[in-house]
Amino acid sequence: MPNNLVRLENLKTISVSTALKTSDDTPLAVLYASQLRKKDGSIATGKQDAILTVRKDAAFGVTVNGVSAAPGESKNVQLDLGLGDSRSFPIFPSTSGVVGTSEFMLNIEELK
Repeated sequence: MPNNLVRLENLKTISVSTALKTSDDTPLAVLYASQLRKKDGSIATGKQDAILTVRKDAAFGVTVNGVSAAPGESKNVQLDLGLGDSRSFPIFPSTSGVVGTSEFMLNIEELK
């Protein structure tokens, strides 16, 4: 597997179009990324341009870090890796009340 692979296992969540949070304001459903490294081996920092793509056969759209993509759609999203420390980004359905499965991909073409 590539060193910079960020994997999200199957996630079951309530069908609401907002980031559900715990009592201490921590999102329940997140994409977690540890340190990501650039081609030269240095740690990627700051804002990274990514593309969120939701499969066209998805039951509902997906929202990642505040950007929503409908089934069959791709949207640009920025992910702030800060100073290279571990980060988490909220994920939730973009439509409330829909039951089903949605597969999506988040692609960072080249780390900065």
